[in-house]
Amino acid sequence: MRFLPAVFWTSALLVAYTYLAYPVLMWTLAALRRAWRVPGAAAPGIPPSVSILVAAYNESAVIRRKVENILALDYPSGKVQVLIGSDGSDDATVAVARAALPPGRGEVVEFPRRGKIFVQNDLAVRASGELLVFTDANTMFDVGALAELVRPFSDPKIGCASGLLQLSGAGGHAGAEGESFYWRYETFKKLQEDEFRSVAGANGAIFALRKELFVPFGPRTINDDLTASMRVYLRGRRIALVPTARAREDTAPTLAGEFRRHTRDSAGHFVALLELRGLLDPRLGMPAFCYLSHRVIRWLVPFFLIAALAASAALAGRPMYRALLFIQLLGYAACLAVTPAALRGARLGPFRIPYYFVFVNVAILAGFRLFLAGSQNSAWQPTARS
Repeated sequence: MRFLPAVFWTSALLVAYTYLAYPVLMWTLAALRRAWRVPGAAAPGIPPSVSILVAAYNESAVIRRKVENILALDYPSGKVQVLIGSDGSDDATVAVARAALPPGRGEVVEFPRRGKIFVQNDLAVRASGELLVFTDANTMFDVGALAELVRPFSDPKIGCASGLLQLSGAGGHAGAEGESFYWRYETFKKLQEDEFRSVAGANGAIFALRKELFVPFGPRTINDDLTASMRVYLRGRRIALVPTARAREDTAPTLAGEFRRHTRDSAGHFVALLELRGLLDPRLGMPAFCYLSHRVIRWLVPFFLIAALAASAALAGRPMYRALLFIQLLGYAACLAVTPAALRGARLGPFRIPYYFVFVNVAILAGFRLFLAGSQNSAWQPTARS
């Protein structure tokens, strides 16, 4: 019993650290760095050639708009290769994409149904650009986003650059509300990390990578954006965040769809822990610190929450821990009680943030179960498109 208070407080403090203390710490450190830094202008260079890679499965509803969006980007057309790979689509994705893509601008390739990472691996082999730009079929770039995204590569130390994704809560449900808030919160943390060029992962909807740094994904990889981007630190390069390179997409139209997406991503988190274990080497400095604080501890939060609940229950004979147990149970009971309303698409108002916190951590547990079972493969089912 003597160790139980330590279990409770260690668990509670780690949850508070990754969600609250770490962002405040990084904001403070970034502010100090900005105050001490001597401003400098990046030397303009010749725009690099880029290959835009889009892995698509049954995206006939959005693929024409995606191709037109790429073709409209403010970037020299002769330096943009468009590569669209169909992962065994059984709708009109390939036909629509080929009709929309002018001759000489790229290629639409049909692959058997294997999974997104295999399509990306094969498209990367066909890529002729100096930079690989990864994006999703339902993500639309601002017209100047590509030019902004490649700008940091004038610095040879930069191996990867990530743009910013703006979400619209098209679903109008609790998950959409929470997801939009969460992305703003994540963006805040990444902006602080960028002061040290130690961003803890790129956004899969809009990021660029030097082609020579691309390593083919393994068969169990799910979070391709995190894996591809974070590997650059192991090669001695850095990740830049480019707030002016913006893209937009809708959140999932239903809370259930949002949960399935988070569960899949969460299964990938635990695969990434194995694939990126070298990033926990403290000799990497700030990138290792940011990865541990921003990603790894957050992925373990559900287990800390369970440990805190169990420890406070075992210590319920003491008034303080009995009160803490009551607060936890009340919070979880409230989330459970409003779930039927959330599933119907009701808005939760101020309660959306605590609800989304529990929602995401339940999804992480579900993803961990898939990881242990080995039942999550790389093939994915896109959410319904409007």
